[in-house]
Amino acid sequence: MSCAACARQVAEEVNQDPTSFLVKGIFTAFIAACIGSAIRAGFEGVIGLAGSAGGLIGMFLRWFVLIFIARGVVTGAKAGSEGRGGVLLQIPSVLFFYFAVTLAFVPVILIRNPNLPRGFATLRVLVTLCLGLPFTSILKNPVNITGLLAILICVGIVWTGTASAQNPIEGPFDVAPPGVEPNFFKRQAPQPPS
Repeated sequence: MSCAACARQVAEEVNQDPTSFLVKGIFTAFIAACIGSAIRAGFEGVIGLAGSAGGLIGMFLRWFVLIFIARGVVTGAKAGSEGRGGVLLQIPSVLFFYFAVTLAFVPVILIRNPNLPRGFATLRVLVTLCLGLPFTSILKNPVNITGLLAILICVGIVWTGTASAQNPIEGPFDVAPPGVEPNFFKRQAPQPPS
């Protein structure tokens, strides 16, 4: 609840220079996605070394890693934009999240396959393959649909987490002096029949 002057002041603060807040939000979401991608690459490297022992447990741990990355991107975007949100922040945040979780496999593949030729052409092919990996992995093993579902759920987390906040301003309200009741609370005296 606020008076008219306070409501105007808060509204001006919310609407001031949205471009700078948007750029800061996108930048911090990008940094959070890069950190998340490094975490995912390290996790996949460790799970890959465990071989089949990391099977079911690894699948559940992947869900937690994906949720952690999604929450990190949301936190970064909201911190950079100082709590603001909107479609112009949601779209890059979702893309950063998806790139973070899929492109994390590029260094893992390069490390596990030292005989791959190094160069831009190889990197371009790996990036293309990794971007489609959540979808193409289902062809190899239908159980891999759980990974795609996890990514889609986390995309939803990022999308809703970076949505624009509702206006926190309520008011101004017309408040009567203390002890004065509005007319509709007063008991009306019966009117004599005419």
